Amino acid sequence: LFRRRSGDIPQKYIKAVYREYTDSTYSVPKPRAAWTGIQGPVIVARAGDRVVVHFKNLASQPYSVSPVGITYWKQSEGAGYDDSTAGQEKEDDAILPGGYYEYVWDISPKDGPTSSDPECLTYSYSSQVDTVRDVNSGLIGALLICKTSQYFEEQKETLICHMSEINIRNVLEWIVVFCLRHHSELQSAYLPASPHHLGYKYKKVAYVEYTDASFTQRKKLAKNLLGPLLKGKVNDQLHIIFKNMASRPFNIYPNGLTKIFPLQRKNDLRSMGVAPNGTFGYIWRLTTDDGPLGGDPQCLTQLYQSTISPERDLVSGLVGTLLICKYDAIDTRGHLLGPDKEWRLIFAVFDENRSWYFNENMQKSSKNSTNTNDPDFYNSNVIYSVNGIMFSGRQFVMCQTDVTFWHVVSVGTQSDFLSVYFTGNLFQYQGLYQSVLTLFPMTGMTVPMETELTGKGNSTSDIFDYVDPRSGGIRYRTYYIAAEEISWDYGIRKPHQEMRRGMRKFLPEYKKVVFQAYKGEDFLNPIPRGELQEHLGIMGPFIRAEINDLVIFKNKASRPYSFHLQGVYDRSQGAGVVQTHASSAPPGVPGEPVAPGEVRTYNWRITRKQGPTDHEFDCKTGAYFSTVDKEKDLHSGLIGPLVICKPGTLRTPQNTQPDVQEFSLLFHTFDETKSWYLEENLRRHCAPPSINGYVAETLPGLLVAQHQQMRWHLLNVGSDGEYHAVQFHGLPFTLHTEQEHRMGVYNLFPGKCTFICMRPPTVGTWLVECTIGDYQLAGMRAKLLVYNPRCVLPLGMKSGRIEDSQITASDHLYNWEPRLARLDQSGYINAWMGRNKMSWLQVDLRRPTLLHGVQTQGVKSKLRDHYITLFTISYSLDQETWTTYKGNSTRPNNVFHGNLDSSRVKNNHFSPPFVARYVRVQPLVFVQKPALRLELLGCDLNSCSLPLGLQRRLIPDSSFSASTFYSSRLLWSWSPSLARLHQEGAVNAWRPMHDNPHEWLQVDLGKVRRITGVITQGARSMLTQMMVTEFSVTVSHDGKSWSSVLEGSSGKEQIFTGNSDTDEEAVTIFDPPLFGQYLRVHPRGWINNIALRLEVLGCDTQQAP
Repeated sequence: LFRRRSGDIPQKYIKAVYREYTDSTYSVPKPRAAWTGIQGPVIVARAGDRVVVHFKNLASQPYSVSPVGITYWKQSEGAGYDDSTAGQEKEDDAILPGGYYEYVWDISPKDGPTSSDPECLTYSYSSQVDTVRDVNSGLIGALLICKTSQYFEEQKETLICHMSEINIRNVLEWIVVFCLRHHSELQSAYLPASPHHLGYKYKKVAYVEYTDASFTQRKKLAKNLLGPLLKGKVNDQLHIIFKNMASRPFNIYPNGLTKIFPLQRKNDLRSMGVAPNGTFGYIWRLTTDDGPLGGDPQCLTQLYQSTISPERDLVSGLVGTLLICKYDAIDTRGHLLGPDKEWRLIFAVFDENRSWYFNENMQKSSKNSTNTNDPDFYNSNVIYSVNGIMFSGRQFVMCQTDVTFWHVVSVGTQSDFLSVYFTGNLFQYQGLYQSVLTLFPMTGMTVPMETELTGKGNSTSDIFDYVDPRSGGIRYRTYYIAAEEISWDYGIRKPHQEMRRGMRKFLPEYKKVVFQAYKGEDFLNPIPRGELQEHLGIMGPFIRAEINDLVIFKNKASRPYSFHLQGVYDRSQGAGVVQTHASSAPPGVPGEPVAPGEVRTYNWRITRKQGPTDHEFDCKTGAYFSTVDKEKDLHSGLIGPLVICKPGTLRTPQNTQPDVQEFSLLFHTFDETKSWYLEENLRRHCAPPSINGYVAETLPGLLVAQHQQMRWHLLNVGSDGEYHAVQFHGLPFTLHTEQEHRMGVYNLFPGKCTFICMRPPTVGTWLVECTIGDYQLAGMRAKLLVYNPRCVLPLGMKSGRIEDSQITASDHLYNWEPRLARLDQSGYINAWMGRNKMSWLQVDLRRPTLLHGVQTQGVKSKLRDHYITLFTISYSLDQETWTTYKGNSTRPNNVFHGNLDSSRVKNNHFSPPFVARYVRVQPLVFVQKPALRLELLGCDLNSCSLPLGLQRRLIPDSSFSASTFYSSRLLWSWSPSLARLHQEGAVNAWRPMHDNPHEWLQVDLGKVRRITGVITQGARSMLTQMMVTEFSVTVSHDGKSWSSVLEGSSGKEQIFTGNSDTDEEAVTIFDPPLFGQYLRVHPRGWINNIALRLEVLGCDTQQAP
């Protein structure tokens, strides 16, 4: 029962909730504590455990159970999207009303807490059928992944030892005398005239500190809206004598303290007001539970406020800051030890419409006739201030090498959090140097800063000194980057009526401005993006900065833009640094506008604090953007990824780290109404939430090898109200600050740029998304393909699995048709031969396939060799958009070296691989005529076409069995264990005792497998050819209960086509795949006699509980 407001009729809402039952009858719910409320049962597991959830849907809608923070197989993901799975792997996506499903989660040891994590990691599980509606309906619960029980025992012992060492120290008492006074009116000469606001002169009430209890002399004469800074160390007591000299009841109450007492009597101090002209005494005891822990800063920053009517008291002005410090952080005079200076930054949002003095302010204002219901009037009286002043432009003077403590607080009743940018010098937080501090409403933080950069320039001694810039062997990088205008479609190219829910877009395309990389200073030849860069989307190219790197920036757009590196502030532009590039472009100042058509040169120096610390990886993440009007420039498209590395880290021609794959993801809502090109985009409102400028799973290029080390650079440069919770389905990751931490979701706040690491353990297509409901539904989703690099198999050109109709060409010479372009094709006319260098050959694979390589071969005709020596590869998913393969080549296209004669086979590997349905080979250089025989190498998107080991004898002889087997008069036995592909010898296959449709061959695969196909082969007995031409298949988990593979439409036993040649392989694909430990092949048709050699294709999968 949820009561909405006082006086309203009580409301009841129908909810769907997770509830735990005692047994499989689902009739007796388990007892649960009342405090658990609407949430589901808490699931607790340790690393290495297996969790089995027996889910029964007793509701009226389809629901599922989907966990966060752990790895799982596709059968237990509980979330439905296009992930190239079918059949049994889709059953978990949505359980119909009355249905039952068994989710199995094997908690990998790598999913558990790291040594520096707490003893348990807190995640969640929820329904993902209709994500936002399901969660708002009530379907969510907690999932805890904990360390081992041994660790729990160790923690218990450690805790006991720790408790025995606690000593009670002397209590230091501080007496603080407070008084409330009506504050003088505030105004600023910088405020614009407006017909709505009240002149920005408001009556306020403030906390004022006095020297003693007579309340006659203020401690500080300067007027300040915000209360004084109070501080104390653990085990101190603050005695607060509070006098209310305002016109209505108020009090003073600290946030974050557990021991608060009255000096006079016991009462509910939070709600107890002090009447006008009344006085009251408080004791605030700073306990160890309130103070900083070992890994915390020296002081924790809290707030104190009036709590009679918390919202109205606050906006009237009653708020101040309280520091709770470690025992040794404050000296006997009350001064903090360590900093040379202390500064307070209080970012406050005062909604003057809710102030106790609003009516009085209205009466005094010349705008008292204004309609208070006018939204413009209301918004004009929501005051955003720093230290109680708007647009103050206050300068904080610090000396170089000073250590400054910043006490930063966010105050107000607004729900948005705050991102505070520090330009130039970086502060230290969690052991890292950072430039953006995120605060939630009514919270504070103390961060130290050592002043490193002055207003006039840097000292050359601040440069990374790991290497000498003048020494040999150092490679300096020069980036040629332009701002240029383009058209952008956010990845949506289908008509509106074909769009999926969430793929919202009101115009076919939008005019944007982007950072584009060029080859040289003439800015004539743009650098095309290949497979390693295409995922960047709307973002500019990677800038990987070390030291003394150079950017030459040209503005090719129609309005002024600028170039600025976040977290790198160097107004000296490299003065005193060895220059390595002679540019005709004048030097630019970061952030200053560059007019259309003009060019500027930027050269920076990276200080130690701007680069990675010893606790971090070799590189740290940032961004570069334009700051002429940062909001409009960003929504127009100007943003790019910045990676700041330690010197010597980038050792490849592509400025990357060897054996590390990197991706950069920008989570951002492009609000086209805030773009510079709004007029040209017809004033249509659209704010597509996108990843790298692509929405609704259209982002290309996210491919990574299984178990490969990879790093994700995550960026959010949106407004203060835009934050994102980034989840990689089934792929936990680690974050490195001072220590390594395991995570399942990363909270990406505005202005934050960070990077996370993972080694993807499970192959498949996985969703990457922002889990914030509105963003997720509106399209902030992408798909990541994790592939097995060992799954590299011939796709069927040589074997004939690829049919003649799938092979086409632009043209062919005489009878040298495309269908003949098969590796090792024999005959008089045995290849494709084109007419000239404009000819091409194309293969349609009929489904998206992962391509790893190509094998090519020429041909000899009339004593002449015909072969292709150089060629390119193009590919497409739809035959409309074609991409020429670039790979890791530094050239615009990757030119492959082909054959040197007509007979030998040339292998070319695709690094990285790519996904395509259509593949074209374009000859560039050839001998005589462009003639080609080829084989394509690759795998299905699930990397599940690997031989399971029959031919290589990974499956032992004892795992083969059959209905019967044939023994000849010569004591030759055609036993089941001989049914291995390409088995040699006079007796080299399985043959049954009798040739009839009741016989079968069985293979025990050792454990449950995902079975995607079989390769069959016949055999010979003397001169007799024997083969199975048709067969059916059954599968079992336990060898007792068997399931037949059926035709989808008729439900009849499906008959598969077998061999037409004794020695050739015949490949049969199971779509959807089969799941089982035992596989039986039932011959249904044969030539001469039943004889079978076999290989099973598939991969590992979830095991039965």
